[in-house]
Amino acid sequence: MTACSGGGTPLGAKAFAKQANAQCAKLAAASEDLGLAQSEGAVGEEVQGYVEGAADRLRDLAEGLADLRPPESLESDAEELAAALGDYADGLDDIAASVDPGQGLTEALDSSPKLVARLNRLADRSSELVGVLGLDGCQLAG
Repeated sequence: MTACSGGGTPLGAKAFAKQANAQCAKLAAASEDLGLAQSEGAVGEEVQGYVEGAADRLRDLAEGLADLRPPESLESDAEELAAALGDYADGLDDIAASVDPGQGLTEALDSSPKLVARLNRLADRSSELVGVLGLDGCQLAG
């Protein structure tokens, strides 16, 4: 996945940040899905559905960011952010697939420490990148 997939003139830094921040509403929806996956009584297929929904929303965000044409000075950071969000979404899909019937999200996470550590690293790096890019509307809850 690469940023700058759209043709034309690169956006200025402020215009890029404005358009990218508008995409970040998808992040709030993904966070809401993950919150529901952690709710009391959520188990098995219900947890899977919420986590898969969060993954889909993050993937949509990554694609939306990749479709923007950032200024040349921000291009590699924007590409890295889009890729990190896509990787995070893939990790969420892996977690969803690991949820057993009757199992809550906490138990699934506890049984996948390496994956959780990878997701935490992706979240940390994504948070750094949103700061570099000036995207105050994009914050991952790690």
